[in-house]
Amino acid sequence: MIILIAESKSMNDCRSNIIDTASTPIFQSQAAEIIDTLRRKSVATLAAELKLGPKNALRLYEEVYDFPSAAKAMPAIEAFSGVVFRALECTTLSSIAVANLEANVRIVSSLYGLLRPSDTIKPYRLDFSMKTAPGGISLSNFWKPLLTEALKSEINSSGQTEILNLLPLDASKCFDWKAIAQHAAVYTAEFKQYAEGGTLRTPNSDALKRLRGKLLRHILEQSVASVADLTHIEHQEFCYDSLTANKLLFITA
Repeated sequence: MIILIAESKSMNDCRSNIIDTASTPIFQSQAAEIIDTLRRKSVATLAAELKLGPKNALRLYEEVYDFPSAAKAMPAIEAFSGVVFRALECTTLSSIAVANLEANVRIVSSLYGLLRPSDTIKPYRLDFSMKTAPGGISLSNFWKPLLTEALKSEINSSGQTEILNLLPLDASKCFDWKAIAQHAAVYTAEFKQYAEGGTLRTPNSDALKRLRGKLLRHILEQSVASVADLTHIEHQEFCYDSLTANKLLFITA
């Protein structure tokens, strides 16, 4: 089972060497093209076109010019520090879980496209909707044909027949899911919690991200290999409820 998660906007400043082998992103050259497009813009232009505040525009400008340097580079799984990644707690994963992570998890990135956990990346702060790809198109439109083919290739080379989609909507737009579904069954995980009156509601954004991270950690530590195994999941924060139209529903408190 291939598991897809998304980048986070927040990133760490140092490496902790959880994964002691480094690899190069498969779309490193495309990332460099995006950076070259950004390098032609001033701080003021970045702020205006990307709707960034002065601080974030200056930070992006500095990251763009620092991109060719090997300094501050780190494995992708250690680089991102958003809610999903904090809930995953990669620094405390067992050796078996780390091996499962590298083999089965792929990170969707607005700059690098599709990342393996061990791929070495530089700090950046972009958004899938930003029109910063070559030709002035959005990053999601730029990546869609490339990532669709890359995931199809990954499916065929790995022999996996199931995809677990833990992506938010903006990252999901980087794939042609109808084309992917011809090669593997695509499942999404949904979380609901009981509201007053017994109705079900979707948790807030941060809670949803944290639950995705907790689910991912459980999958890795327990070596869950299929969607069928997920229907028997036992976790202190959520429980499996149903599988309908390729949507796995989990109930949380």
